[in-house]
Amino acid sequence: MEPQDLTKVVLLACGSFNPITNMHLRMFELARDFLEDTGQYIIVRGIISAVGDGYKKKGLIEACHRVDMARLATDTYD
Repeated sequence: MEPQDLTKVVLLACGSFNPITNMHLRMFELARDFLEDTGQYIIVRGIISAVGDGYKKKGLIEACHRVDMARLATDTYD
């Protein structure tokens, strides 16, 4: 299948990411590999959406710090 014929996919994960872990990142890799191996899809973006401070989970690190950790953890990804 030609690249222009592939269905474009955005992977999205929502959660507290308190903190983000290697398994959170691995989840994206597994989903990407599975979908792309079908030959029908191309992943165009992965999005990590951390809950806001209003979530009120006990021990929740401030959102700005969790977002910074996610950025650092994903720095080496395309």
